[in-house]
Amino acid sequence: MMEVWCLMGLAITNRDFHRRIFAAAQDGDDFEEIRAFRRILRVEMRLNLSRWEIMVLHRSITERNIDINTLPQKINSADGDPDIIPLRDAWGGPIPRFPEEFQLCAVIGLAAMDVNFRRDLINQSDPDPNVGEARLELFLESPPGESPVFNLRREQRIDLNDFLQTQNISELLENVHETRWVQPLRYPCNGGYSETDAIYQFFPQPALIRLFDKNDIMKPVLKGKTLPP
Repeated sequence: MMEVWCLMGLAITNRDFHRRIFAAAQDGDDFEEIRAFRRILRVEMRLNLSRWEIMVLHRSITERNIDINTLPQKINSADGDPDIIPLRDAWGGPIPRFPEEFQLCAVIGLAAMDVNFRRDLINQSDPDPNVGEARLELFLESPPGESPVFNLRREQRIDLNDFLQTQNISELLENVHETRWVQPLRYPCNGGYSETDAIYQFFPQPALIRLFDKNDIMKPVLKGKTLPP
């Protein structure tokens, strides 16, 4: 999943990448249709992404969800993305490049899809960049418990600290989390990392298939060709 975290963080901070990956995602909604999208990720970037990871990323780039009771909203353009653009405006460091800034982008991407990691990461930042940089180094390189390890350069940690000190940064990251991944207070994000106190802990794919297959209205959705009224 670190590749998906990285790609989300890269889309948030790098306008040109976001535009390119968004354009390539417009060929369709099925895995077999989005060959240009897959080629960028698997051939050009040499990322070993599963079919599931490809489709999860495609959905997060092309649509947003307001709540669980309405159909997703298609995003009209990369430059008009209402959730990613405010985060990009908050990023004041150099434009991240791939693969040089892989780990930095992964930190930002994970912060946009894991409630606990986001909270703990923001809490390490500080108005004093030297204090924040040192605290982020300790948190990312020697994390507590099961938190993932990230190795960033000092200048990257300083830029990250400035980003995390942005007013309302928690809300901006949470907006991406809620509209692209899950409603985090009810459903955990399977691409996240930490424990959760969400109401519904996990919904495995076989259970979803069985539920759809037993419902005459929802069964066609499994084939990806129709949507319920």
